[in-house]
Amino acid sequence: RGLDFLAITEHNTISQAGELGSWPDVISAIRGSEVTTFNGHLMCLGLGEAIDWRDIGRGSGAALIFDQAHRQNAIVSINHPSAFGDPWCGGCHWDFALVDYAQVDAIEVWNGRWAEPETDNEGALAFWTDLLDAGYRPTAVSGTDSHSAEEDQYPALPLNNVHASDPSEGSILDGIRRGRVYLSSGPILSFRARGTDGVEIRLPGDRLPPDGTFDLT
Repeated sequence: RGLDFLAITEHNTISQAGELGSWPDVISAIRGSEVTTFNGHLMCLGLGEAIDWRDIGRGSGAALIFDQAHRQNAIVSINHPSAFGDPWCGGCHWDFALVDYAQVDAIEVWNGRWAEPETDNEGALAFWTDLLDAGYRPTAVSGTDSHSAEEDQYPALPLNNVHASDPSEGSILDGIRRGRVYLSSGPILSFRARGTDGVEIRLPGDRLPPDGTFDLT
């Protein structure tokens, strides 16, 4: 697929990071873990140490995960927030209460095949949009959520396209934090907003001034 970087994560462990020394040099490795609880799954990228997910309650327990991740300068993404939960998939639906969404770096709005009903990507996209409308700025990201070689063969799995200063893990994660991401299953996209006053932006994640008229391409 011509990947420049790849994060292989597993549930509640970073043991797969031990294999990074054998990766091809042309693919940057992103360390991480899918922190899996009974009230939701959180993708933490940039981890050097595993996160302890145990004894985290439904109330403000997500804050304990956010804190553990951010102390490692990792980013935190809510995975498949609208997916079917119990009993189909224990903990897959996002059910944490009392969440400070200012601490959430990203939301997975595209998980695996777009039209899978049990994942409800449309619901995840609406969840992200509601957070934007409320004034939060999590970055929209995607994930394959592959659990078998067969799933990897689907031709239209989503890709994260990140504007980064270099291919290192730190720069890629910084690009995600800044919202410099678009999602695609292959086509390359470009963006431009040109204002009548000469202001022009070309990168996702940049903000338009609150007044003025812009042509969007």
